[in-house]
Amino acid sequence: MKKKENKTFVCENCLALVEAVKNQSYKNHCHRCLYSKHLDIVPGDRRSSCMGLMKPSGQRIHTKKGIQILHICEDCGHKQWNIIDESSDNFDLICSLEVI
Repeated sequence: MKKKENKTFVCENCLALVEAVKNQSYKNHCHRCLYSKHLDIVPGDRRSSCMGLMKPSGQRIHTKKGIQILHICEDCGHKQWNIIDESSDNFDLICSLEVI
């Protein structure tokens, strides 16, 4: 079951304050360094016990979802694609990621 959590949080990698989004969605990565946290087994379920940091490791353009970032957990290696937030994500950093 997906849990819609739209909360402000502090990035554990760079300590930036990541504001909750206002468009009925939720933010799962830092806008500044693009790091995420391994919270899910299946996207949105918040059932992972790992809790490791997930490094932004690549990017792609999905035909329906637009630009996505590949996050890889630094602790367990779990991989997850995430949609970018075009209004706030560090676009220069996204462009520097390998295209996969």
